[in-house]
Amino acid sequence: MIDNNLFGKIKQVPIDKQSVIFKLINNDKNYLPVKLMLEELYSTYKDVDGNFIEQFQTTGFNQRIFELYIWAMLNEMNFNIDRSYQYPDFMATKNGIEVAIEVTTATGEFHKDGGIVFNNIKRFLNSDIKRLTSYNDDISLKFSSSILSKLRKKYWIKDHCRNKPFIIAVEGFFDDFVQFETSNPLLSILFGLEIVKGTDDLFYNTKKDFHIKGEKKIPSGLFFKPSEEWADMDNVSAIIFSNAGTLPKFRRMGWKKGYYNQYQIIKRSGLKFNVNNIYPDEFSFTLDKPTFKESWSDEIVVIHNPNAIHPLSHNYFSNCMNIWLQEGELNNSRNKNCNYVICSNTEVVAFKKHSTIIDISIDNNVEKITKSEFEKHILNSNSNKSQMEFSWYKNKINKKMGVIYSGREFEYFYLYKIFTTKENCKSYKCCKKSEKYKDLATTAKSLFKDLNI
Repeated sequence: MIDNNLFGKIKQVPIDKQSVIFKLINNDKNYLPVKLMLEELYSTYKDVDGNFIEQFQTTGFNQRIFELYIWAMLNEMNFNIDRSYQYPDFMATKNGIEVAIEVTTATGEFHKDGGIVFNNIKRFLNSDIKRLTSYNDDISLKFSSSILSKLRKKYWIKDHCRNKPFIIAVEGFFDDFVQFETSNPLLSILFGLEIVKGTDDLFYNTKKDFHIKGEKKIPSGLFFKPSEEWADMDNVSAIIFSNAGTLPKFRRMGWKKGYYNQYQIIKRSGLKFNVNNIYPDEFSFTLDKPTFKESWSDEIVVIHNPNAIHPLSHNYFSNCMNIWLQEGELNNSRNKNCNYVICSNTEVVAFKKHSTIIDISIDNNVEKITKSEFEKHILNSNSNKSQMEFSWYKNKINKKMGVIYSGREFEYFYLYKIFTTKENCKSYKCCKKSEKYKDLATTAKSLFKDLNI
């Protein structure tokens, strides 16, 4: 378990070195659902590099948040995850098959100080609609550059990776519209194909031999080793793509967990794959009235290498969109029980009447602690699976500990438990369970009072 606070102050990162996006999440109370969701995920994440927090707070924010996103997806899909090795990022096992996964990001000229902040679907749809339907050579080449850098590491020759499928997970962070980018540019350069719309309104694959960069022609079809530098590509079993390892995803999933969901009205709109039609469905809803249940894997696309030395079953990542080449045509999975979201926009459209986002760490004697620090002393504090641990606290003087839970019956509620220990004793016992409260502010105020008794 990790003791460090993801948003805590560390000597290596003075304020003037913190990234813009990190400071936004850490200081803007409107981002508390994001912050709490990130803290929860990191509390169970093993930092084998020893520099996760430093990079998260500075120039490596995009890379690190994407790692947490992949971590959340793997856990949700019940993978057994081994984080004892520094490279690659994950050794993950499911159905008796262990795979090695390395995470990377494709970057560009924008937001080098860390992070994509703004969403504006109207501006995007009005001025950049081509990016939803065409293969952009520049974007394709940015992806290929990131993949090549990982290919050169030859992780598959490491003892713990030998004779196992090797996967590279990648997301693009090159402009403000990362959450609207589709897998099309990546599919194009991996397979050397381009999809065009015929006069019959159907879509067809056409061969694409090159991607243009200035006056240069860059060979396409990376899965087919178009040049010497791609000679090792058959060691890559699949490429994982997503456009959702960003703040909007963590905001929605945090809201779903109960993190300040009483205070914000959040709207989500976008495009969703239709398993019965070649054209996607549009959707739009507020999170309190969703039209489908969201999961971490909704935006994941698994692109299978047809020439892989260790090929993966198309059902290995069963909750994700899987794409593979068969007889010259691209095929995809059509599981009606899954939601394949192509792209979406998330925005806080209103704050509920008479409500304010509050900072619940306001007591002088009480400090907020991480989940891992709490669980060092108290395990299995909650047997009710319908109630989720929300945040954890400790009185610096009397050593009492408290935890706030959120749950839902007919409406959302909060409650808390207080734990005490005797002098020179390491174990804690529950001494009080509160009544249910309708708002977080009242819950926190009562918790702090009991922690100080």
